[in-house]
Amino acid sequence: MDYNTNNTSNSSSYRNTPWYISTANPKSIIIGKGITKIGKNTFLNVSNATYYYTGTEAEWSIVTSETGNDFTITSYNYNK
Repeated sequence: MDYNTNNTSNSSSYRNTPWYISTANPKSIIIGKGITKIGKNTFLNVSNATYYYTGTEAEWSIVTSETGNDFTITSYNYNK
């Protein structure tokens, strides 16, 4: 599964994404372990956010991320 978007400025566009993003500040972005690729600029200009991954660190290591995505996973095996 992969996901690609060039529009991160419209919060309503997150409703159909394979992750959950809160609208609070700071934001929590939870990336599901089924993701294998994050497309160009998916999280471009998303500020004040913490990133969580629902899979293991080993599973995350095979996820590819294209340019325009500069973030670090804070916690693996995330379960809200």
